[in-house]
Amino acid sequence: MAYKRPVGDLNKKMHPIQEEFAPFEMLSLQTDQSWINLDDLHDDARYALSSFLSMVKDAKQMDLSEYKDDVAKAKRSAPILQGRKALMTYLTKHISKAKSDVAAAANAILRVTEPETHGDATKALLAELRNQEIRGIIRATDPKHRNDLVAGNLDFIRALVNAPDQIFDKDHLTNLRRQFAFQNDPSLELMERDAQAVYRAVRKRCGEVNAISTKALIDSKMDDPLSPEEYFKVFTPKTDSERIYADKRVLSWQRQQDAAARTKAFEAKQAGVNLEIGARAERRLRQ
Repeated sequence: MAYKRPVGDLNKKMHPIQEEFAPFEMLSLQTDQSWINLDDLHDDARYALSSFLSMVKDAKQMDLSEYKDDVAKAKRSAPILQGRKALMTYLTKHISKAKSDVAAAANAILRVTEPETHGDATKALLAELRNQEIRGIIRATDPKHRNDLVAGNLDFIRALVNAPDQIFDKDHLTNLRRQFAFQNDPSLELMERDAQAVYRAVRKRCGEVNAISTKALIDSKMDDPLSPEEYFKVFTPKTDSERIYADKRVLSWQRQQDAAARTKAFEAKQAGVNLEIGARAERRLRQ
């Protein structure tokens, strides 16, 4: 069945999340395409953000005056980290689903040229002999003309998919398979484009929701305890430059953590030394 884009409702009311979190000035529901339905994401984000903002409020009001600064900071950060991770779990669910749909669309396109499977051994053998014959014809053809020979020919494309050696570059063969699928069913191209559009919309909205949570922390003068590594597991880099930036962020954060751990260990050791010195001095005074 040919793919058809979902019909959008131009009279649909704006989701309540837009109004409830309008003060943060992060959400852009008014720019959404009507055929892309993000209601499930908005429902989850609305709940997760409400819960998180309540955690931030409670953490800010905690009376930790009896603790040292580093201990107080750790106690205040614990529920915040829990809330951030819970929010990221919701966002991961929707981003992963949208990404999976993009992969499913790409696979559906390639299935058009997927070699046939035969349950009967004789038919399978005959099909393989035919594929070997086709591959022999392709190998005997001048490389300059092989593309013209294969393009648009389903039997030749399928023979190459099962080839034991690489007669065509893998990416080029994939492009030939995609071109054949689009010629056979133009709606497949629209299906893939729409899946990609939904993924971009989901990722954008998840980014806006995440921005609300970080802005809430900034407004409350609190640090974000979520590590860059956990962040980039959800918002995976899309380009080489983004991957380089992400790697640098993760490495820098790990170095900071290592340095903090060394400082804490040194201070603990130093405190033990000072206690021992004090105990020795007290023993001398008693003597």
